[in-house]
Amino acid sequence: METICAGLVDLARGIRFEDLPSEVVRETGRRVLDALGCMLAGIGESTSQQVKRAVMEIGGVPESSIIGAGERTSCEKAALVNCTSLRFLDYMDGHVGSSPCHVCFNIPPILAITERTGATGMQLVNAIAIAYEIMPRFQECLPELSDRGWAGGTNLEFSVPLAVAPLLGLDREQTLNALAISISHGNALNASSRGQMPASKTIVDGMTAMNAVVSTLLAKQGITGPHNAVEGPGGYTLAVAGPFDYELLLAPVDRYKILDASTKWHNTVKCGRTAVAAALQLSQEHKISWRAIDRVQIGVALTDFQHQTQRSSDSRFRPQSRDAANHSVRYGVAAALVDGELGPDQYEPEKLRSPQILDLLDRTAVYHEVSHDAYQPAASPSTIKILTTDGQELSKTLLFAPGHPKNPITDEALEQKFRQLARKVLDQEQIEAIITATRQLADLPDVRMLTGLTHPPGS
Repeated sequence: METICAGLVDLARGIRFEDLPSEVVRETGRRVLDALGCMLAGIGESTSQQVKRAVMEIGGVPESSIIGAGERTSCEKAALVNCTSLRFLDYMDGHVGSSPCHVCFNIPPILAITERTGATGMQLVNAIAIAYEIMPRFQECLPELSDRGWAGGTNLEFSVPLAVAPLLGLDREQTLNALAISISHGNALNASSRGQMPASKTIVDGMTAMNAVVSTLLAKQGITGPHNAVEGPGGYTLAVAGPFDYELLLAPVDRYKILDASTKWHNTVKCGRTAVAAALQLSQEHKISWRAIDRVQIGVALTDFQHQTQRSSDSRFRPQSRDAANHSVRYGVAAALVDGELGPDQYEPEKLRSPQILDLLDRTAVYHEVSHDAYQPAASPSTIKILTTDGQELSKTLLFAPGHPKNPITDEALEQKFRQLARKVLDQEQIEAIITATRQLADLPDVRMLTGLTHPPGS
């Protein structure tokens, strides 16, 4: 009987550019634009710079771009740095489902390999379609990995080798070995996602992606791996995930899963995005200043309530880091009501110490709204209740946040997000050229025409 790894390899190899619907090709360009924006905005930040310095000290063949830096390094190290900058602001896309699944972390290793090989835009689009098909399947089939102590980014160990293998010219047997090596060597603990969250949380996805790239390069040289790395003794099922639905995992492609990608419009976690959007809509509709708010209550589904109240509550009330604040719905709503928006700027150190935000945060509570449970995992609804100082009681419920596939943002809005993220690094001409290139991604004769635009002026 064929192994689960063999089934995944055949599934991935069956995805071909010529069969992709036009909406999948279009969405791939949107995903690349959003990811590039986050990388450009994140490259100048502390952890990204530390990782970049370490990588440049190690050295490597200058074959792949460090996005936004104007420097090149070996493909696997570029994947590490670019994943780190993509993660830093926590403003990247996700996939609708019960557990964390940020499929965009496949884009840095795929871009790095396309630069190494001189791949075309069509090859890039196909690789991204593969990655966005494979990784969400594990989200749909598995229980919450973090409950077993593993980071959600662990599942990059499946999608990255399957996506980059065609770019590197691997045959079926080599691809099978690449996947097997990656699975058996790439699992990431969830320890850095607890409490106040150390800087190492930002590199979890990059470390897994880097390992997956190296695994694929090793397999190309003939290194073999355990083909039963999923279901075999000591394999992924037993050691990491627990039992799950193999039949669902290997089901034929129906609706491409990239079409269910979710863009972050407000810079916070899933239930926070609906909460912040509802809070801002409520304050704007009723023209309420945050100074006129006495109390705020945030109603969320049970799973979200547990995440917000049972996991180091001190980090939810007094977050000391960008990551901790980003994962606090209370902080996100309070900051949004005080500043009128919630983007990367609301997580700067001075904002985490803002007396106005902290004062409103102390008057903000999360409660379990039972009626929201029925909508999960397809949605993370939130209800905002505001009691004003003059006795008004206002309420708004939102099922789907802006950016959810059932409430998508327009191309124009996504491009505006990119402009805001990229403007600190690139000039206006570069920004507009990248937008144009991603609109026509499949037409690029060489992906380096796109990545070359991400080098800062004069670099």
